[in-house]
Amino acid sequence: MGALIRSTVVGLAVMFGVSPAHAEEPRDKAAVIAVDLAGGAPDFMRAKALIGVTGGLTAAGFDVVPNETVAAKLGGDLAACRQGPCLASAAKAVDASFLVVVSITRKDESTIIVIRGFDPKPGELIADIHEVCDLCGQSELGDRLDVAASALRVKAKAEVQRRAEHVDLPRVTGRLRVGIVPGIAVNVDNVRVDALGQDLADALAQELDIDTVGGLEVRRRLPADGIPLDCVTNPICVRDVAKRLDANQLLFVVMVNTGANGAIQVDTTWVDPAAETTATRRPIDIAVVDQARAKFAASAHLLLPGAPIKKKDDGNAKGPGFTGRMSDAVPRHFTTPAMITAGVAVVGLGLGIGFGVKTRSQYNDCEQLPGSCDQSDKDKIRSKSITADLGFVVAAGAAITTAVLFATSGKESRLVVGPSTNGAGSISLIAAGRF
Repeated sequence: MGALIRSTVVGLAVMFGVSPAHAEEPRDKAAVIAVDLAGGAPDFMRAKALIGVTGGLTAAGFDVVPNETVAAKLGGDLAACRQGPCLASAAKAVDASFLVVVSITRKDESTIIVIRGFDPKPGELIADIHEVCDLCGQSELGDRLDVAASALRVKAKAEVQRRAEHVDLPRVTGRLRVGIVPGIAVNVDNVRVDALGQDLADALAQELDIDTVGGLEVRRRLPADGIPLDCVTNPICVRDVAKRLDANQLLFVVMVNTGANGAIQVDTTWVDPAAETTATRRPIDIAVVDQARAKFAASAHLLLPGAPIKKKDDGNAKGPGFTGRMSDAVPRHFTTPAMITAGVAVVGLGLGIGFGVKTRSQYNDCEQLPGSCDQSDKDKIRSKSITADLGFVVAAGAAITTAVLFATSGKESRLVVGPSTNGAGSISLIAAGRF
């Protein structure tokens, strides 16, 4: 009778389009692919680790692949898989989307417990849990393993939630939209960061046939407390930023004040969130802040080599037109050679002072006690005196060299000559500059 009632309920549920209570959505699968013991770790920890980790994964919302199935399917090279690309092969073999590796090592009087959880598709480390137990007995070791398993449960639950709240990325529909994302800033305030971010966005839009978003608009759309420092390496964070900016490509920007009269070095990393690919671009040195936009414009094709170039209207101007420009001015600054010679000057001066003081002291001792110094002592005093003199000479020469290198490190704006076409189709040479 009970079976008949259950069949009737299921039939009615299907008839009216209602799923039976037990027909839940399939859950992601997790597998513990290894429990490694090393250094004489007690064997009972293997079974306890499997029980604790399996319970934690189940409580987090994963279906756990039985250990017997894992042992049967992971043979050969996959049996030693602990990190890297082989994780994807191991996950495919056991039909799991979350893998866990446990390592328990005894070293001296300590036992080290490490539990790592991986998302094998991108090869991303999701959980990295460490517990160390010093002079622990069997009961204490079990307690520490329970703590580590609980920490894994928290990380695994967050991963389940993240997968349930997967962020859909903006799709490329013809026109490229690039977001300029401010990252680490060293000795550069937010106002300057936003201004340079806007300059970079404007310069890219000026040179390339793309849409851009940068500056204050980006800061307004990002979380109030900013983004994590490692966001550029975290696909989840990258996708979230792309969605907030409605962008299909991102340029993460790091700005460093180099201390040379306010000069700034700008490092950029290009990211395609959909393809999960990144590329580091060469740094851009900005000696004069007012020239930032021009510098960015000159580097636009290098920052986004795949973006279409904007066609520029020459205005159909007749007659000769100047296509040249003035080169960027560079203020005086300490170059690497100048810093080296300055260091040599300091060393030489210290050498001269040190040997000079010692020579003077020994000379006075000989003068105060006539006959106390033989010819060998006098020769040693003379050698130290020569060394002191050489130190002062080296210091003077290095100081002069440093001054010359500093004085010649700056560059004034220089004339750049460029060809220009006139209305008759001939080519003339136009030169312009300040005199």
